[in-house]
Order: sequence, then C-alpha cells, then structure tokens
Amino acid sequence: MLIQVAANYPTLKQVRWFGSDATQGIGSFIQNPTVAQFNVQTKMLHPVFNPTYTNLTQKVRQYIVSQLGRETDNYAYVAYDIAWVLVKAILEVNAYDPVKVNQILPQVASSFFGASGWINLDQNHDRLGGDYAIWTIINQNGTYKWVQVGLYSFTSDSITWYPGYESFA
Repeated sequence: MLIQVAANYPTLKQVRWFGSDATQGIGSFIQNPTVAQFNVQTKMLHPVFNPTYTNLTQKVRQYIVSQLGRETDNYAYVAYDIAWVLVKAILEVNAYDPVKVNQILPQVASSFFGASGWINLDQNHDRLGGDYAIWTIINQNGTYKWVQVGLYSFTSDSITWYPGYESFA
C-alpha cells in the first residue's frame, strides 16, 4: 500500500495528502496503525460526492434500502438522475436518436433537480460540480475511526468545517 511505504519517509509526512471516494471508509486504513497514523499526522482528507439531501433523495434512499436491504453509496443518486435525464431527453426529441438527445442533453439536465441535486453540464456533458463530504481518520482514545469533518458546497465554493474540526482547514 502506497501510504504504508510513504510513512517511512519523514519528508512525505510534512505535506498535505488527499484521498478520494476510492479511499474513504476503507477498513484497512483504520486497521493498519501505520496507515491510520499517517492519515492523522498529515490530516489527510478524503472527499466524497455528497448529494443535496431533499425529500426526493430520502424517497430514493428508502426505496434502495427496501430493495437491497442495505445502504448504497452516494453515486446511486447520480445514476438515478442520469436515467431520468436521459428519459426526459428522449421524450423531448420524441425519438431514440443519440445525436438529437446529445444536442439537447445540457438543456434538459439544467432544468432537472434530481435526487443528487441540480445537474448542470459543461461542453463535454460532464457535471460541472457538486457538493462533497470531507472525511478523515481520527485517533479517539487509541482507536482509529472515520469521521466526516466538513462539507464542500459547490454553489458557494466554500467549505463548512464541523465544530472541533476547523484545524483541518
């Protein structure tokens, strides 16, 4: 594991490290004391897409849990919204024509508020942005655990640090 190797180099402990949705919540990060302590020492942050929570988000969440019997990750809400935007675009052009759908996709998406929030696309039809939950590992009484320490808001381009975690700024 890269972080385990990096922990052997004092210089690498002096720079800020960032993970991603692929590293957040990994059990081996908190089970391996070397990796966990490296996360703590470098104040390593792990941002994860965070949908705008609304009644629709909760309704979709309840349905997913009823079908799967467990929680899912936040990208399920994005997948739900993608399906709806595509259906709306197909209905708008009244044809299953990928060229026509592609032409109106940004307009359809920008008028859609889904389970993951507003969907605005750039010229490549990639989502312009979204909110991100910010996670880290802390050492609480000798036990390492994952905690959410803040939330990045795309709309305001700002981070709200939760009380007690302002030092991560």
